[in-house]
Amino acid sequence: MKKKKRKKSIKDTILSFRILSIILIVIVTGLFFVLSNSSLFQPKLNEDTIRYISFNNQNTTDMLQIMDIKRMSDDEGKSQRNLSFITFSAVGEKNLNYDVILYPIVNTIDYSYIKYSISNQKKIVIDTLEDKEKCDDGGIIIYQGKIKENQLRTLRLWVSMDYRKKIESNSFEIRIKSRGDN
Repeated sequence: MKKKKRKKSIKDTILSFRILSIILIVIVTGLFFVLSNSSLFQPKLNEDTIRYISFNNQNTTDMLQIMDIKRMSDDEGKSQRNLSFITFSAVGEKNLNYDVILYPIVNTIDYSYIKYSISNQKKIVIDTLEDKEKCDDGGIIIYQGKIKENQLRTLRLWVSMDYRKKIESNSFEIRIKSRGDN
């Protein structure tokens, strides 16, 4: 008789332990969910910040760079066959003006032979780096836009077919900066 009571007592203890474990798991999961959605653990926006802009790049690189651009025709340069590109979107406050700036890191090619296109789903802009506005820090402003919606853009670089010299190693960094003249 004592053995039966003892077995029943052990079974009751195991059952109670399982039920308490399940309840504990539910409580911990619920607390985790509540705390993770709580504003207590969310990053706070600096109240002094008036403007912000985010440069979202679909490529997974440490730096937004285009390297080793090749000689090709404009039709090929603006097409998907040109592998010297990045795809990005500018996200921020509506109507915030921004510049896309190209920084030559390693380049021996005259800017009049370096061509680029910036495209979205609706239009393509093609131009050369020649006569573009220069920044004080050495960058070249290649595009000026205004944030209206989250819209993907693709920047492609290539060397004009008119360039007759050997193309050496080259690389360019791309940055996006907000402009204060809204």
